[in-house]
Amino acid sequence: MSNLTPGHNSNNSNTEIDQINISELLMVLWKSRKPTIKATSVFFILGIVIAFTSQIEYQSNCKLLPEVRDVNRNNLTGLSNLAGLAGINLDLIDNQGSLKPELYPQIVQSLPFRQELIYEELNFSRIKRKISFYAFFSEKIGQSFFYKTKKTIFSIFSKDSKDEFAHGEGQNIILISKEMRDLLDELGERIAISVDKKDGMISVSATMPDPLASAELTDKCVRLLQRHITDYKLSQLRMNKAFIKERFNEAEDRLQASRKKLAIYDDKNINVISSLVRSEKQHLENEYNFAFELYKSLGAQLEQSEIKVKEETPVFTIIEPVVVPLEKSKPKRLYIILASIIIGLLLSSSIQIFKFIFLK
Repeated sequence: MSNLTPGHNSNNSNTEIDQINISELLMVLWKSRKPTIKATSVFFILGIVIAFTSQIEYQSNCKLLPEVRDVNRNNLTGLSNLAGLAGINLDLIDNQGSLKPELYPQIVQSLPFRQELIYEELNFSRIKRKISFYAFFSEKIGQSFFYKTKKTIFSIFSKDSKDEFAHGEGQNIILISKEMRDLLDELGERIAISVDKKDGMISVSATMPDPLASAELTDKCVRLLQRHITDYKLSQLRMNKAFIKERFNEAEDRLQASRKKLAIYDDKNINVISSLVRSEKQHLENEYNFAFELYKSLGAQLEQSEIKVKEETPVFTIIEPVVVPLEKSKPKRLYIILASIIIGLLLSSSIQIFKFIFLK
């Protein structure tokens, strides 16, 4: 029993020291309550300023469901495995030539998509005329002082201070300035799209300082996305249809010319009986019949191509339509103020504890 006494006394002494240290820390915090309250008050006031000067934002949403076809993919299994060995993911494109929904976010955030969307004209509840996203943000219409200050500071401390150009030849080279790049980045931050892998539901949202503009930007984004997906899937079918249409027009002109030529020949040789006349008429009738059959065949092909385009056109079902938001999504003023108070309290308390431990 005597051997256990020293260890037991040591544990008691350590506990007493811990209690003393905690008591001292609490005493330090109590004694420094006045500077802590002052610092917390400063952060509280700063939080109020930030909360009430931040840019008001409205967010609108839309949910849609793309057409899902039950397609047998057994024929693609072997090809998909071989492509996987080569680092190619065929699962992003189905065997009907459609883009998988997993690629939709990349389409929306692509530069060509944003370049097209940025010039779409929007209605604003407080502006009598339509104005594009580019004009609204380049002219800084309706932006708060805090928002303008933040953007100015970010612009000053940005890495690139000169205009950025892409040099090269061909249509695949895009030329943009720094100002345009910043506006495109702003647009990219304000639009978002997500895909639920379980049910395939697509959610599109847009944030703007105006509720009506927010809803319209969401709607424009959805429509443009549908058009891009449709253009991708139907590009080959439309090229084929255009080719058949061109041949059909040529066949129609040829048929009209043959009909006119045969009619003129008959008018000139109404009462003429001759083997040469009959032979020439037979030749003209053969030309007309051939032109008619070609015209009829191309007409059938043109009709089939039009049906094929309609059949293959992607269909999107709007599950939740775009609604003009009634309440702002930002700023969360209560959260900002509470966060400022907590930060001020923790920061000032940490400084007092630091002084007590290291400057004692």
